[in-house]
Order: sequence, then structure tokens, then C-alpha cells
Amino acid sequence: GLLLPSFIKPGRKSYLQAPGSLPEDSFNTLCLRCGNCIKSCPTGILKHHMDPSYALSWMVPEISFVDGYCLENCNICSQVCPSGAITLFDRDAKAQLFIGTAEIKLEQCFLSDNKECNRCKAACSYDAIKIEAGANVLQMRPVVNQDTCVGCGACVVICPPRVIEVLS
Repeated sequence: GLLLPSFIKPGRKSYLQAPGSLPEDSFNTLCLRCGNCIKSCPTGILKHHMDPSYALSWMVPEISFVDGYCLENCNICSQVCPSGAITLFDRDAKAQLFIGTAEIKLEQCFLSDNKECNRCKAACSYDAIKIEAGANVLQMRPVVNQDTCVGCGACVVICPPRVIEVLS
């Protein structure tokens, strides 16, 4: 009876999917919830989606950038998926696979306080983050190029004040 309201009026909360995943509705239907991708992920960023607000996404793998990021040269999740919910992709194609886009809360960034930091730029293998001058020439700020950011999460993990988030 407690889950009945979520079936009648589902409230969707989007989540980050593994690279090469099918669109969310197809993914939720095809995913077997076997956990192969979760067990095989070398950085441990794949977890079970536990939000009960949308029953079709219950227990599918979702990305959580807490302790790691999606490695540039890894395609293991696509190799172990038995249902095809995560399509098989080559490591060289990973730069074209979109997970999400990094968003930086500039008001909390170290550069906004005139503290030196360029960790997000240094960690980005896709050259999607540049450090540019803000309104004041002496105050710099990180800027995400949304055309080249794939949402790997390297910047999220390395950011000292933890002000970067990857949004789908």
C-alpha cells in the first residue's frame, strides 16, 4: 500500500547512468538489476538506485561520484551487461559518450575567494574546464565547456571544497 502512490503518480528523479546506457525508460525496462556492472566497476562509482519514488528505476545502477570517477580508458560495464541496457562500446569511443555535464557553484569555489586552485582543470582529461578571468581581471573562475564535458566526475572528486556536481 505504501508504494501505490508512486505507481499512480510517479515522481521522477533523474540519476546518472553508466556511459553507453540506453535512454532512461528503455534502460529501466531492459536492466536485469543483476549487479554485474556494479561489481566490475574498478572505481566503485556504480551503486544501486534506491529512490522509491519511481518504481521502474528501483535497483538499476546509477553513478555516484563520492570516492572515484569514470575512468577514461574503461569499458568494463559495457562488457559485462547481459541485457544490452549498457551497450557495448570501445574505449576509444568513450569521449563521445555523455554521462552528464559538470556544474560549478562559483560562489563557493576557492578561486572566488582569491585562493589558488586549478585542480578541476588539471583533473579533466577531456580539456572541458578552463580557468578564465571573471568580471574583475584579478579574479579567475573555472568555466565548463558543455560541448566537451562528458560528465566523468574527475573534477567532482578532486575539488577541495566539493562545489562541483555532474547533472544529467
